[in-house]
Amino acid sequence: MSIAAILSDALERADMSQKMLAERVGVSQSYISQICAGKKIPTIATLARIGNQLDMSLLDFFQDEDPDLVEMMREKPREKLILNAEEEQIIRLYRSMDRRGRRVLRGIVSNM
Repeated sequence: MSIAAILSDALERADMSQKMLAERVGVSQSYISQICAGKKIPTIATLARIGNQLDMSLLDFFQDEDPDLVEMMREKPREKLILNAEEEQIIRLYRSMDRRGRRVLRGIVSNM
């Protein structure tokens, strides 16, 4: 199964629209639509954010891949990150920043 098919199935099982997923992940609805249509392949980081919203691991998107790769990924279980409302708001604000703003903020935080 392709990432497109797996994502489409996961959206249907979660009863979630592409628009809702896009808002939660911080990408456009068009981008999610293109992934579902097999026209775009998301980065691993984006795929991880998508999986987090659908309660899936990265491994779930690669279920038909090389068995050795799948086994290696299984060895490190993923913990579900649970955020409170304030933390979610901070992440949304961070995602809305341009590249320079993110760089400045990372510099400030790393010096704390």
